[in-house]
Amino acid sequence: MKMTTKIAALLFVAVALFSSCEKEITTSAVAVDETQTATMKLYVKADMNNIIGLDNIPNNTVFNISVPLNDLNDDFYGDGRWSTTVQSNNGVIEFNVPANADGVTVYVDMVGFESDYTDGGVVTQKRFYEYNGVFFGIITASNNVEVIYPSFTVLNILN
Repeated sequence: MKMTTKIAALLFVAVALFSSCEKEITTSAVAVDETQTATMKLYVKADMNNIIGLDNIPNNTVFNISVPLNDLNDDFYGDGRWSTTVQSNNGVIEFNVPANADGVTVYVDMVGFESDYTDGGVVTQKRFYEYNGVFFGIITASNNVEVIYPSFTVLNILN
């Protein structure tokens, strides 16, 4: 019985010692200077019919835009990103990203969209198109970048 009491007392002391050693972790938002920006305008097209050339992607197709936080703040270490979403309008997405004199990497990604594939004006297939995500290298503050980027591929023929 005395042995059980001693073991219980030791366990109580050990729990008290180790539970009081935990330090509270605090976090704070990463400061991002959004007063310096770069403007990007992407003309995004896809092959949606049998006519030579590419077509504007459907309106309101959503794109995810992001910039690594360590490009925007030298004191940040990790994988976090500044991000926003934009929607296409007549095959164009246009957006501003925070930038600086050193330049930032801009990532553009999208889930995909469905569209009819036409042959001579007649719908022959319904297709699901996927955007091949892309990143743009050094984009510095006050830059205006315009790119024609036809990188949609047919992921799946739905019928």
